[in-house]
Amino acid sequence: METDYANVVPELLRSYQELGGLNKCDQSSLPSKPAIAQLCEELLSLIFPGFFDADPIPEVELEMVTMERVAAMSRELSRQVAKSFQCSRGAAGDDCHQQVIDVVRMFLASLPEIRSLLKTDVEAAYEGDPAATSTEEIILAYPCIEAITIQRLAHKLYGLGVPMLPRIMTEWAHSQTGIDIHPGAKIGPYFFIDHGTGVVIGETCVIGSHVKLYDGVTLGARSFPKDEDGRIVKGIKRHPNVEDHVTVYANAIILGGETTIGANSTIGANAFIMQSVPANSVVALGEQEHTIREKQNQKPKANNASNRRPRPVTQLPRGVDAELTAQCRSLARELGLPLLAKRLTVSWNRRLTSTAGNANHHTGVINLNPRLEEISQDEVDRTMRHELAHLVAYTRAGRKRIEPHGPEWRQACVDLGIPHESRCHDLPLPRRRQKPKHAYQCPNCLEVLLRIRPLKRYSACYRCCHTYNRGHYSSRFAYEGIPLQLGLQLAKEADPDASEY
Repeated sequence: METDYANVVPELLRSYQELGGLNKCDQSSLPSKPAIAQLCEELLSLIFPGFFDADPIPEVELEMVTMERVAAMSRELSRQVAKSFQCSRGAAGDDCHQQVIDVVRMFLASLPEIRSLLKTDVEAAYEGDPAATSTEEIILAYPCIEAITIQRLAHKLYGLGVPMLPRIMTEWAHSQTGIDIHPGAKIGPYFFIDHGTGVVIGETCVIGSHVKLYDGVTLGARSFPKDEDGRIVKGIKRHPNVEDHVTVYANAIILGGETTIGANSTIGANAFIMQSVPANSVVALGEQEHTIREKQNQKPKANNASNRRPRPVTQLPRGVDAELTAQCRSLARELGLPLLAKRLTVSWNRRLTSTAGNANHHTGVINLNPRLEEISQDEVDRTMRHELAHLVAYTRAGRKRIEPHGPEWRQACVDLGIPHESRCHDLPLPRRRQKPKHAYQCPNCLEVLLRIRPLKRYSACYRCCHTYNRGHYSSRFAYEGIPLQLGLQLAKEADPDASEY
């Protein structure tokens, strides 16, 4: 294997030189996607205080919390804007320092104006959706608000000439909501996207006020003109204009930079438009004939799905407990989660020694420690429901990030008949003790953290982040590596009664 590594590494290094590596601009790093994703979440918390926070914000602390958030955001945004300028233009840090300061200052100063625009979007969603019960529900649950918020913020940075960063922000929102809006698109007030999945809005698109789009709508480019060298011409108008009070229904496609949808028009579902539509128009597909006939009495085929015998639980994969699997699937169906029930399996895993059980949300597999049978059958049932509650909580949350033992899990425990379930239990299982191999220290409170495995990126002291940054990650409190022997000594001094490693 050492010989293989020796052959691979030089080839990789040569490909980095020929094809380009991960960094450029005199070894300065590219903008960080994880940091920008965290920045987007903090911007949402700043724009909608209290809506994207785990804990309520007392009114007396609002000024202090806002000041801390703006200060932290200014520092992180300055770093990412500087990286964007450096990697786009190859400028040194001193050359763009003043420009970075000006951009961040103007961006932060525009936040009240952006909030006023977003207030009109929330009102448009409330007035445009009969299923909406409150503006609070819209801000918390409607993906269009999250996508539009990030786009309006990114559009401001786009207008200030910041490269790369605005596009990374809107692509983050795209991954979260399924709504793809380019930061260059100009969007007026009272904008609403109903449902939203699959909506695409191009860079040079101009949208007026009181416009409503449904899912699957595309406002795209008709063609891409090329220069004499056969290269695509950039920086020209490629996407349509949509004037005021226009409604575009599901899966409609509108293409072309010269295409304009006139005011007060309605575009029907599945329409395909590549030319302008006058004001006060209705565009709809022509009537289609549907043939309706009575089914003939035909002899069912042998392989007809309706004649297939349901697969018995005993045909589950090897190692799966059929009885517990059937019980778990029945509980999931009772909670209205048929898709989860379909992929659920419960297995006995002999590799589990000190843990009673675990669950994998991606595979739907619940693993139980075989020693639970020696303790009691009630403990088997309790542990199974405990792990099933994790799968139920993650399934209900969808793509939303939740805490493993947060309120979603506790609600699932209530629904599964174990309302007073604890996150941990003292069971007569063997304890496994491993010696730490890594030591870290918080630069603020100097607390020592001993770890068996090294920390991943963006790990910070939770206590300091919770106290000074509302629980969000802050690089000010990022753990710093220290020698293991020093970490062990400091930990022993902090807690003399702790057991020796």
